[in-house]
Amino acid sequence: MKFMKKFQLLLIALAIVSLAWLGCRRSAAPPAPRVQHVDKASTTASKEDPPTNIENDPVRIFQRAFWASPTGEDEILHAERREWIDSDNVQKWQWFLVVKPSPALLKRLRDDNAFGLMPAAAVNLPSDAPEWFAFNKDEVSVLHAPQGNLQLIFSKDKHTLYATDGGLGLRPGAPAPVRPPPPARPAPPPGRLPSAHPPISDPPEPAADGTTGVPPVREDSASRLSAHETTGGTPVVQDRQDARPPALPALPAPPQ
Repeated sequence: MKFMKKFQLLLIALAIVSLAWLGCRRSAAPPAPRVQHVDKASTTASKEDPPTNIENDPVRIFQRAFWASPTGEDEILHAERREWIDSDNVQKWQWFLVVKPSPALLKRLRDDNAFGLMPAAAVNLPSDAPEWFAFNKDEVSVLHAPQGNLQLIFSKDKHTLYATDGGLGLRPGAPAPVRPPPPARPAPPPGRLPSAHPPISDPPEPAADGTTGVPPVREDSASRLSAHETTGGTPVVQDRQDARPPALPALPAPPQ
C-alpha cells in the first residue's frame, strides 16, 4: 500500500511539472501577427491581360515583400499578390499591401531605409491597383526605388503603410545560334613520298643449299665503262651471286 501511494504522488508531481513547462513554452512563443481580414481576389486586375494566379495570404505576402516575418504588433489590413505564369515560370508579378506597422517595422523601412529607397515627390499609383489601395495623396510621404517599382507610402499620422511593387520574372533565353559545320580539310597534294610507311617484313631464312632466294645484283652501267670513264660512283667489280657471306679461312691447328 505504501508503494502505491508513493507511485501516485510521483505521477501527480510529474503531471504538475509537465503543465508548468507547457505554460512556459506558450508564454515564450512570439505573438501571432494580427490580420484584420483576408481579402478576396481583386476585381480591378487588368482585364486585357488578366493574371494567372491571385494570392491573398497576408503573412506570406508580408514576408516576400519586406523580407521579414510580421510580429504581434504588425496589423495586416489588406494583401494581394498577382502572378502571370507561362510554362510553369512566373513571367510577371505584382503585389499590394496595407499594414499598420509596428514601431520596429516603421524604423526598419523608413528610418533605417533597409531597401535603399529615395524620396519621391508624388505617388506613381498603378492603374489596376485594388480598390482598397486608396489614400489621400496630400497626406503621405513616399519612398521609391530608382531602378524598380517598389514604393513605400507612409501616412503622415504614422498609422498606416501602403506598399506596392512589381516586375518581371523568369523568361526563356534566346536560342543558341546554329553554328555551321567546320570546313572539310583538303586532301594533301601529291608528293614524291607516300603518306604511309611501306610494310616491313622479316628477311627470308636461308634454304638448305644456302641460298636466300634474293636475286643477285646485276652489273650496272659503271661496270661497262672503260678504265678512263667514270660516273662518279664506285664500279661494281664482281657480281654478288647470293647473300651468303664469304667463308672464313680455316685457323691453323694449335701446336702439340
